[in-house]
Amino acid sequence: MKVTLGGQTIDVEEVLKRISSTTVAAALIKDGEVVAVEETGGEHAEKKLVRKHDVEGAVIFVTARPCRYCAEAMAEAGVAGVVYLGKGRGYGPYLLERLGVPCVEVHPSEPPAWRPVPRLDVLITFGGNPYLTEEDVAARTYALLTGIGVEAEVVPAPNNMAGRVEVMVKRGDPDRAHGRLKETFGSVFKVRRFQLSGDYEDRESLAEDVLEVVEPLIEDPFAVRANVASPGPTFSGSKEAEVFIGDVLTSAGHEVDLEDPRTLVHVDVLGRRVSVGVERRDG
Repeated sequence: MKVTLGGQTIDVEEVLKRISSTTVAAALIKDGEVVAVEETGGEHAEKKLVRKHDVEGAVIFVTARPCRYCAEAMAEAGVAGVVYLGKGRGYGPYLLERLGVPCVEVHPSEPPAWRPVPRLDVLITFGGNPYLTEEDVAARTYALLTGIGVEAEVVPAPNNMAGRVEVMVKRGDPDRAHGRLKETFGSVFKVRRFQLSGDYEDRESLAEDVLEVVEPLIEDPFAVRANVASPGPTFSGSKEAEVFIGDVLTSAGHEVDLEDPRTLVHVDVLGRRVSVGVERRDG
């Protein structure tokens, strides 16, 4: 697939070979060649590209729809055009066109998919806001955690799942990370902490880990809420996951109250990875 923009012919598939498939990235293209690549981290990839390189008269290729702020930065820097993959919900392309910068949305045969983190510590979910992208939330999350000394892998829209940002803490306290994110985003987004997360091929090993890690955190009565983002070998549906985890905890003597639980157990299933978290109600 090739597109012509800003006086350049750009081979989309060749550009994608130079770009990471695990996060949002932006490439600076001059004379049809990639001369620089920046990835999201602390700030959006497009803004980082504009800040660190001379982009005037060049084309920028982005692996997601640009947000309005990146669009303004690129237009002010004098880019000749923007090529972006049709992922995310950024307002930027519309704004760029209004500012006189041509844009082209491309849909390659094999677009990069951001891989989910191996272990889910914090999940941020949201949706319905056309001006907000997963990349916006991921960049803000990265900046917040870095500011409190927490090193984390932050992945927007893993497997192209809209409205979802995953966090795996690599260095630091996951509880502190969750607290900061909950404090910042909790009034607008759902921010969930998971105490147990890993790949499971069978329910028996999952049950053992739930009894060891999750059961001591339960205060009765409890209820289970599950989300099967992608079916796996353990569960194919949310009801199935809720019943199983509920049975494991009731077998340890805990009581269920679906209407007014003191403890809410969250279950997230993404293929083989099953994550279980506990949220206790105050008072």
